[in-house]
Amino acid sequence: MANRHKPLLAGLLLLLAWITAGCTLGTGAKTIVIPDQPDETAGGPPNRSFQVKTIYRIPVREQAQAGVFAWSGEERVLELYWDSLRFPHLVRLEPPSYDKPEKLRDFDRSSGFVGGLSPDGRYACQMVPEKEGYAIRLVSSTGQGEIAVDRVPSERGVVESMAWSNNGRFFAYVAVRDDRYEIAVFDTQGGRLARYDWPDGAASFPVTMAKVSDDGRTALLTTVGRSRYAFVWGSLGGGAFSELYAKELTDDAQADWASEDRLVFADGEDGALKSYDRRNGELVVIRDRIRRFALSADKQSIAYTTDDVTVEAAKLQGNTLRNETQIYQGIVPGFLMWSPSGGSLLVQGSKPYESSRQSVAAPAAPASDALALIVRFQS
Repeated sequence: MANRHKPLLAGLLLLLAWITAGCTLGTGAKTIVIPDQPDETAGGPPNRSFQVKTIYRIPVREQAQAGVFAWSGEERVLELYWDSLRFPHLVRLEPPSYDKPEKLRDFDRSSGFVGGLSPDGRYACQMVPEKEGYAIRLVSSTGQGEIAVDRVPSERGVVESMAWSNNGRFFAYVAVRDDRYEIAVFDTQGGRLARYDWPDGAASFPVTMAKVSDDGRTALLTTVGRSRYAFVWGSLGGGAFSELYAKELTDDAQADWASEDRLVFADGEDGALKSYDRRNGELVVIRDRIRRFALSADKQSIAYTTDDVTVEAAKLQGNTLRNETQIYQGIVPGFLMWSPSGGSLLVQGSKPYESSRQSVAAPAAPASDALALIVRFQS
């Protein structure tokens, strides 16, 4: 593997953030777009208050690094964690206490790189060294064996930027071929692997993430080089990744699809949550002072952080936030994930340095700096 490609756990705790100001690539006729209207039926009523019903604290074990979480249904949670010897373990946590992990699978050093739980909890990705390269597999969390995805020759250095689509259908990673990037996308429903060249991508600048949309038609890439980040949104088709929108980044941030034509992203430069619509090139500020965020599966709700220790939730209606509600204070959030129906929120992060700042909705944090919580809302 090329030394310039820094390994990256696809299930990393911290979400990559993305910064704004940008340019659409290419020209065309101007399009008039009707603003996105809220769906009155999806995700509950528009006046949902996000009243907290219960907060569960997931016990923290002694381990070498923070675990990676995924939902397995509406209440169960899967955790992939690494012990003090850096061996990975996959366990299932059951409500209401989440303190009796059920072992699903243990891995040893021969398992290679293990990480990247799918959002639906069905698979973990695995990259195993072989004599002449690497084998990429998906490991079932339900004991249904492994799926062979690809074998990558050693001369094509794999960037460990493995990532999943939000719905868990598409698994993507990046390889280098002839000093160009190749984006590989595996469809778990059809069992098919597709490859897309990125002619404009410079292999000297490592790709740190390649994430595919739920419909498999577009992808989000981040690259880093010369102390700068870049964010690229492009279409997948005809064996190529074609750029639609690009931004140079200046700090950690993140982005996600609000629809097939619209991105929502946190701008690390000015601290604002913004929306970009590719149909008309419109860039809109939704709210200032947002550091991290997570959209629900139906795109109708959003959880976000407004400062270092506060988590809020709101309804996302077009480019407007409704019913903004503080749901937790007293954690430095690194990862937010909604349950499939949007009835619960998983919050993972660390204890604030200021010991005087306590949670307003739950007991004080344990001695360890690592924290993981499940916030369940009133139905």
